[in-house]
Amino acid sequence: MIKMVGLVTGKKPVNEQENVEGHLLPEDMTYFKEKIDAMINSIEEMHQEIGMQLEVASDETGFKVYDEMLAQVSRYMEGTIKNLEYCEKYFTRMTPRIQSLTKDTI
Repeated sequence: MIKMVGLVTGKKPVNEQENVEGHLLPEDMTYFKEKIDAMINSIEEMHQEIGMQLEVASDETGFKVYDEMLAQVSRYMEGTIKNLEYCEKYFTRMTPRIQSLTKDTI
């Protein structure tokens, strides 16, 4: 089987390089996942805060525009959270791959 690595970019695979300087390590994946978790928590708190304000405004004024705003903001926030969760799952899936790349070169 012919390996087509490096034909386009000229870069060698990590396991063929002499050091891992500049490459991501499994610890980096853990760090990224922790940061994404923190972002998700912040967005959930913001969603709750905005939602409470819009609900109060709707109840006090009776204007339906606040209900519409709440529904739209909820869709945006939930979509953002879902995308961040997918990103976190991606880092989880890639961690073993990163480990295998750096295992032989460290």
